[in-house]
Formats: sequence, structure tokens, C-alpha cells
Amino acid sequence: MKCIRELFCAHASCKPVHGLVPDPFKIDQLEFPMTTSNLSYILDNIEIIGFNGRITSFYINKNTDNLVFAFEVKNVTLATPRLTIIFNRKGKEPIKLTDTFFTTFGSATFTATIPNIKHLQMDKAYAYAYLDDSNPDYDFGPGFWKSCDPIVSQESKSLLRNIPEISREALIVQAFNYLKIFVQNTICDFGLPITNPRN
Repeated sequence: MKCIRELFCAHASCKPVHGLVPDPFKIDQLEFPMTTSNLSYILDNIEIIGFNGRITSFYINKNTDNLVFAFEVKNVTLATPRLTIIFNRKGKEPIKLTDTFFTTFGSATFTATIPNIKHLQMDKAYAYAYLDDSNPDYDFGPGFWKSCDPIVSQESKSLLRNIPEISREALIVQAFNYLKIFVQNTICDFGLPITNPRN
């Protein structure tokens, strides 16, 4: 980690850090606009537990001048007292239901490509997530199922059938934020805030 930190410091405008990701790591809000279903999610007052991982790959692609690296995290829990599920309806106002939620996944790997090794541009990094756990643990509060609307009933059943796929997509949607959390707490702080996909 020392050599990686020194490389960042030599090739980027960032402040070196010598610690771990706070456990839990707290985030005010994350949004998950999903493309594989008619649902979207907003999580408030989130706690991420166990996000201290290990770097599994790290190299400079001399053909592109990009820094490429991957890190793996295991047994990570994401918990919120306020998950809002937005049930989108064609031509109608969406239905919003809110309750508690948590999920724990056994293993995930994040791969990042940061352009311009001569002056690393973290704000332009490309990040992707791979959920290695095909059956994450989860729990939804009972408030999500208290609607007589047929769309809610239909989408709720689909949600519970497709937890692994939805979990993978959710990690991909927020992969850049997870990259910032890891890098800025363990390697070098670029001063980049947590943002939502539409920002």
C-alpha cells in the first residue's frame, strides 16, 4: 500500500491518508435509478460496515497511460433506517413506500480505470463493480408490502425473485462512489464528495 500511496502522491493532486475506511462509513443519501425494472431506490442515513478491502490488481497501461486497479471487499453490510422504493407507473405518478432495509454480500470486486498517469484525474475515473456473491442476505421492512396497487404487488414479487441481479446493478450504479470511499480513506484524498448518478 505504501508504494501505491506514493505513486498517487507523485502523480495526482491529492492528500495522502494512512488509515482505514471508517467502520461504519456513513452517507446521507444514495440514489439508485435502476434500468432492469420499474423500480428506483433512495436510501437515507446509510451505514456501510466492513468496507475495508484489499487491492487485488494494480498496474499502469503504457499504451493508454491509464492507471488500472481493483480492490475486493468481503462481508459488507449496507443498512438504512429509511429506504424508499419508488414504484414507477407508465403515465401515472409513482407510488413511494418507505421502511428499513439491510443487505450483506459476501464478496465484491471494484475495478477502476483512472486516466492520465502523468496527472491522475480521479474525477474522470471509470469504475465498475462485480458482485461475486450470487445470494446476498437481505431484509426489507414490512412497510413495503402494504399497498393494494397491482403494480406494487407485481413489482414486489419480481424484486424478491431477482435480488442477485438487482444487487449487481445497484453496485454498478454506485461503483464510482464506492471507489471514492475506498481510495480517499486508504490511499489519497482528492476531496471528491459522494454524489448521485444524476449529478
